[in-house]
Amino acid sequence: MVADHTLDPPLSDAELGRLGEFLDARPPGPGHLRLDELHGLLTALISGPEPVPPAEWLPLVWREAGAVTGKEADEVLDLVMRLHNDISTRLAQRGSFRPLLHRDRPDAPEQPQGWCRGYAMGTGFRPRRWRAADDRLFRLLFPILLLDTPGRGRSRSGRPDPAAVAEVLPHVVQRIYDYWRPETLPDAEPI
Repeated sequence: MVADHTLDPPLSDAELGRLGEFLDARPPGPGHLRLDELHGLLTALISGPEPVPPAEWLPLVWREAGAVTGKEADEVLDLVMRLHNDISTRLAQRGSFRPLLHRDRPDAPEQPQGWCRGYAMGTGFRPRRWRAADDRLFRLLFPILLLDTPGRGRSRSGRPDPAAVAEVLPHVVQRIYDYWRPETLPDAEPI
């Protein structure tokens, strides 16, 4: 039986740490997701054009995970689904979404590149729908794609400005979510 996670509280810092440890224990390489990348991926799946069933994206979490015990698999699945549902709830509530960005250490600046990479990966689950969108959506996606693509997103100094992208991500993601769900918008708020 699959647990219903719709009323679960958001993940605590300790639970986020546990999920991050599980993901970091996997061998680095293609398909390896860090916690910030998983958050970006889930955000794209939720804010995108149509629901993507967990059976389609969960293999990315398990890829190269090695031998995972039944208890550990259940724990990680619970954490991932709660993270998914927390993101969904925050986007539906409008204004409370914040991307989970990587920091090298607690006092270091947030680095949105991994989150953007995960989000871009999530758009690959329904590529025709994302590509069929109009210029408004592409303008909204630009800050995310800017940091996902190495060599792009350079400032006048030739360096990407991750801090500026990190600052606009909550607003941009909410607008992408609203783009695909115009029926949920208040009448006075055009996209």
